[in-house]
Amino acid sequence: MRVYAAYQIDDNPARVTIAQSGFAWLALLVPLLWLFYRRMWLEAGVYIALSLIFLLWMGFMGVCLQLALHVFLGFEANTFYEESLSRRGYRLEDIVLAHDRLEAERIVFNGRGRVS
Repeated sequence: MRVYAAYQIDDNPARVTIAQSGFAWLALLVPLLWLFYRRMWLEAGVYIALSLIFLLWMGFMGVCLQLALHVFLGFEANTFYEESLSRRGYRLEDIVLAHDRLEAERIVFNGRGRVS
């Protein structure tokens, strides 16, 4: 079972975003694409800056640091996504324990009638 957080904006039940907690494999494998897909522009800028610093000025140690950055993003990407939602005006409405995202959405929308 996984933990999902439901974020809502504008008190509109139709505008709910479900965020999964835990490790993000796509953020580990293709972090920049994951950040762009989630519209996390600030974090993508920081990732690009760190990548350039690591790879251009640090040689082999930079490659090791780049790999460490990918692993770090894999572990913390969903936390960064939740913080990004908060900055955009979404507020945490519910925390759900479910087997997958579809079940989490079903619990949020059907189990309570509205997000509460």
